[in-house]
Amino acid sequence: MNKKIKEYFTNKGLTINKETGYGVIKGYETNLICMPYSQAPVMLHISTYVTDEVKPKIISVINNMNVKMLNASFTPYGLLIGLNDITIKKLLNRLDNILDSIYAILIDYEALPKEYCPLCGGILKENAKTYNIEGMSIMLDPDCVEKVNLAIEQENKDFEKAPNNYLRGFLGTLVGAIVGAMSFIVLYMMGFISAISAFVSILLGAYLYKKLGGKPNKMMIVFTAVTTLVVLLLTVFVLYIVAAKGLVTENGFTSTGFKAFTDMMTVKEFKSGFTRDMLMTVLFTLVGIFYQVIDMAKSIKRTEKIK
Repeated sequence: MNKKIKEYFTNKGLTINKETGYGVIKGYETNLICMPYSQAPVMLHISTYVTDEVKPKIISVINNMNVKMLNASFTPYGLLIGLNDITIKKLLNRLDNILDSIYAILIDYEALPKEYCPLCGGILKENAKTYNIEGMSIMLDPDCVEKVNLAIEQENKDFEKAPNNYLRGFLGTLVGAIVGAMSFIVLYMMGFISAISAFVSILLGAYLYKKLGGKPNKMMIVFTAVTTLVVLLLTVFVLYIVAAKGLVTENGFTSTGFKAFTDMMTVKEFKSGFTRDMLMTVLFTLVGIFYQVIDMAKSIKRTEKIK
């Protein structure tokens, strides 16, 4: 953890352990999570119980603060705040005002403090325990945890029993890949080969995969990744077949169709251009696939029991 961030939150009363911190700020159990290379390198989770009616009101008030590079959302256990700035120094210079305002908003809306279970809103019993949830330490009532775990177990069972609908899911990924291919053609005509088309293909393909009834599991990742790669490579292939038809005559050939392409592949410049573009397409598509697959893998991860 950055030395200045560690010093700041230590002074706030948090106990720091590597990239995380835990303690109580203004009466609320608070977890600190530092992720240096993310969009929100400093994240705070404030454990609290708030009714579903009040949650959007709190988010609205926080958003109306117009604090730059601040994101707020509720988890099942409380309020999650993401913070960023150009430099750590700039962030720390305004952090007191940000935190004072956020905790004041929670108090104004009667968000329950650390003495209450974030899941049910009841006063924590003597047998309350601290549970490790996604790297955070959160005090919960064991009875609530048991109920949540039973619900999670049932949801996971229902998910496993649900039909995979691979065919409908594949159609979704195919449509996504075709749209990605269209963006590829536009960029290619402008002289670019980039990972953007792969991003478009996978994002849209995954969305349509689920929209058409495909089960969001590992096969969704396989379908979207493979379909994207195959379709974009076919796009390059088709572009060169079209280009070959226009070049055969000036290179002394009289062939048409696919034969025009095979004849042009005997021309050194044409063959090297085709090989280069295919390799570049593979490279950039794999880059796009890699980054999108990481996000997709997170999105399909099933909720685990609280331990």
